[in-house]
Amino acid sequence: MSSTPAIVRARVWLEQGRADRAEPELRLALAENPDDSTSHALLALCLVRLDRAAEAVEEARSAIHGAPDAAMGHHALAVALEARGRIDDARKAIDAATAIDPRDADTWALRGQIELHDRCWQDAREAAERGLAIDPEHVGAANVRARALAQLGSVAETEDELRRTLARDPENATTHANRGWWLLQRGNVAEAGESFGEALRLEPGNESARSGLVESLKARNRLYRVMLGFFFWMSRLPRRTVWMVLAGAFLLPRVLRRIAEQAPALEPLVGPLTFAMVGFLYLTWIIDPLFDASLFLHPLGRHALTARERRRAAAVTALVAAAVTAAVVAWLGGRREALILALVFLTFIIPLSTAMSVEGRTRRLVSSWVAVGLAVCAVIAVGAGLVARQEGREAWMAPAAFCGLVYIAGVFVMSILSNRWAMSPRPD
Repeated sequence: MSSTPAIVRARVWLEQGRADRAEPELRLALAENPDDSTSHALLALCLVRLDRAAEAVEEARSAIHGAPDAAMGHHALAVALEARGRIDDARKAIDAATAIDPRDADTWALRGQIELHDRCWQDAREAAERGLAIDPEHVGAANVRARALAQLGSVAETEDELRRTLARDPENATTHANRGWWLLQRGNVAEAGESFGEALRLEPGNESARSGLVESLKARNRLYRVMLGFFFWMSRLPRRTVWMVLAGAFLLPRVLRRIAEQAPALEPLVGPLTFAMVGFLYLTWIIDPLFDASLFLHPLGRHALTARERRRAAAVTALVAAAVTAAVVAWLGGRREALILALVFLTFIIPLSTAMSVEGRTRRLVSSWVAVGLAVCAVIAVGAGLVARQEGREAWMAPAAFCGLVYIAGVFVMSILSNRWAMSPRPD
């Protein structure tokens, strides 16, 4: 394994979480020896930390090309592929690494992390335990095991694992962040915030800790805490079960109507239950950016939000304000078109917030164009409807109805896509 001064310095920077400082050293090492597989593999790991996973994949493949029998290149490729959301390919890469060196605890910890990404909680636990059998003090494998246990609902074991892991390495930011998420899942909002704060003190760029701190600040609100509990419950379910739950939620109103037809005494309950279900589903799509907006007034919260989260929160707040204004106009002035406009503003939150928060260049581009198209459809539908109603031009009703149906269908599709993308947040 290569150990030139540049590579040694790069390793030190990577251990300190400074990938930005490690990259120039590795470029220097490759300038001196372009075929060095260790430099290519380390550069791949460095680029993943810099959110340049596509480049990382190429560097990892170069490492494998230079030394196909070395586990390090396959390990780096698995890290890069996992960062791009290519879970099946990442599994193949990590399988190759374990075949070459089955006694490497780092490799088993990474295998567990890949299984966590794919919501295979039991497989993640088993992989982590294989790593701990090789190295009982391995912090990475212990953290993977703790996360898997939390998702499997093993309360006592999760707490014991986190406590032991912190005792081994009290300065590990990842462990503090994992403890914060566990406490947040258990409803201990204040303690969770402290753990996230400690993780950020140790590693200011820790994204898990930053997003956890944001969630803990929002969870101080009782309504958001209830919704967060629902999200945690959904996160523990396998992907197929999640889709079954969502399908059941969409089909529930029809089931209720069928029940009411058989039992007329239950008919008064159908409306309120349907309204409650639709309202709850709607909240699951808008509550996150809506509560992000509330953090603007918090001295710590406004700094914890990323620039994209702040833009999304501002846009959603503007749409809600416009919807409320239109609803007030409809109520005071008795204008039905203002009420329709309020509904358009409220429903447009779904495609807009999706376009402003989705990860991945392709997904962001597609969702942005869909949002623009839906905005055009909404303008045409409302405008043509007003002309048809106020000026008596019946011919305008056809384009109004068509664009209205396209808009409703588009919002529905975007709501499905936002749920799908939320379950695989790191796209290819």
